[in-house]
Amino acid sequence: MRWSTRRATAAALAAVAAALGLAATAAPAAAHGSLVMEESTPVEGARLSEPVESVRLVFTEAPVPVAHVTVTAPDGTRVDGVWSNGQPFPLDTPVQEFNLVDDTWEPVYYSTGFPVDVPVAHWPEAGDYTVDYTTVASDGDVVEGTYAFSYTGEPTAAPDGWEPRTEGPDPTLEALVAQAEAPAELGPGGSRDTGEVLAEGTAAEQPTAAVDTDAVEGASASPGTSPAVYVVVGVLVLAALASVVAVSRRGRARPAAVATGATGAPPRPPVRRPKPRPKARKKRR
Repeated sequence: MRWSTRRATAAALAAVAAALGLAATAAPAAAHGSLVMEESTPVEGARLSEPVESVRLVFTEAPVPVAHVTVTAPDGTRVDGVWSNGQPFPLDTPVQEFNLVDDTWEPVYYSTGFPVDVPVAHWPEAGDYTVDYTTVASDGDVVEGTYAFSYTGEPTAAPDGWEPRTEGPDPTLEALVAQAEAPAELGPGGSRDTGEVLAEGTAAEQPTAAVDTDAVEGASASPGTSPAVYVVVGVLVLAALASVVAVSRRGRARPAAVATGATGAPPRPPVRRPKPRPKARKKRR
């Protein structure tokens, strides 16, 4: 009985694991335009022993011209200059992202990286440096994040006349973020139109490098995942849990098994025969 219960439990757990795996592969990822950390330099958690001139962030699409990127020293002061777009290049590993089309998450693979170079004016001290970025993807979703790396080298002097930057995000970027966070009508393909907000902005655009069209590879889409997948996942999980409960109850309700004989019938209890009484001896006269 214990063995059959264990086998049923193991099968149920395997079904749950398979269902969760299916759900993980079917779940949509972050909005496109995301950061490709493995292509950025320095990466999160890196340790720099020598000063570098700039920090490079790589995205799956070019950030909006009013994107906000900062590099902050351990003492809380900013050491970043004005960022600029670098030359797009092919990614070593394509990045899979998702677009919502007709209530279906359609996977799209991006094979081109769009770098953003942030000059670092100086390295005032050793310690942890923080990178913050905020932009808006072409589908209207906010792309933002923070990560840190450490610097263990010698401090470097600031350039003559250097003043740490203190300005916050551009008002146009704040408008784009507010639009993304507020309920809005979706455009074709389930995306918001960010062009109108950018067109109304008054901030000056960041310097943009020329794009080599031969280096930019097109994104390839694959068949989408239907919402019905999530229904199947839920049914598999419920069925697995129900089988475990049923087997467990059956094991508690079933009485202990009775040992059987060679013929399959329960053995008869042994018959105790009375001991014979000793014969009385006759007395001799």
